[in-house]
Amino acid sequence: MPPLTRVDDLTPYDRNRVICVKVLFFWFENFGRPDQKLEMILADLEETKIEATITGGPFDHDNITGLREDTWYFLSNFLVLYLPELMSNTSNMFRIWFYRPTKMTSTYERSPSKCIEPERFSRIDPDRNSDCYTLNLDTVGFIVYIDRLIRIPYVSGQYERGRGCNCVYFVLKNHRGLRLRYCTIGDLANYFMRVWVNREYGHSYLRDPVFCVLRFWHVEEYKGKPCLMNRVGCSRFYLDPEFDELEEIKERVHSPPLMLGPLRIQDVPIWIIE
Repeated sequence: MPPLTRVDDLTPYDRNRVICVKVLFFWFENFGRPDQKLEMILADLEETKIEATITGGPFDHDNITGLREDTWYFLSNFLVLYLPELMSNTSNMFRIWFYRPTKMTSTYERSPSKCIEPERFSRIDPDRNSDCYTLNLDTVGFIVYIDRLIRIPYVSGQYERGRGCNCVYFVLKNHRGLRLRYCTIGDLANYFMRVWVNREYGHSYLRDPVFCVLRFWHVEEYKGKPCLMNRVGCSRFYLDPEFDELEEIKERVHSPPLMLGPLRIQDVPIWIIE
């Protein structure tokens, strides 16, 4: 096998590189149509992320059906492209493109890291940093307010069921007392509420706060005000997860001064507040 290449060292139109990467997330777009594709977010041992695309039928079906998230793979004989016209879910300007010779082989666990990079709330300010609108962000905090909305005007994605709860609005608070507004829509909102209800968080979250990890969310506008919103496909949430790499952050956020009483909707800030 040729020597491994770091993701940071990939250059456009590379074809003969071999990389070792973890599949963080994958999802299908336009499934069943001639232009169907599978999108992945990958990360190497240095936790450098890059998006990868498998189109139409240039990749072996068995490889796709055996694909697993949080699993390490050797990837070889792929293209590296610069496609600025395509929306990227990472900050990497390049994209891996699969074609017929591409090989993807699973390997042993190289690192247990989830490659989470929590963004500081104070840096997520569209008024001061316009790049917020172009980046997908990881954030963590405790849920201090949640509201359930049913059937707001919303065009469902191709494979979204479009029924039940299709919008959930909530607020996270970090260890400095800053709050951020969030809005999840579509099937992810339905799933969020199922988890919330099944775990009975609604009866206890004010006295026993729920630690929340949100991955690959982006700044959008909700009711004319900025908030963090999920993207269909790449965005994920975790409620009270056991992630070793976040234990220190979790302990810092879970401190007595943050244990507040009920939060009224009129107390929720437009964006962030000290």
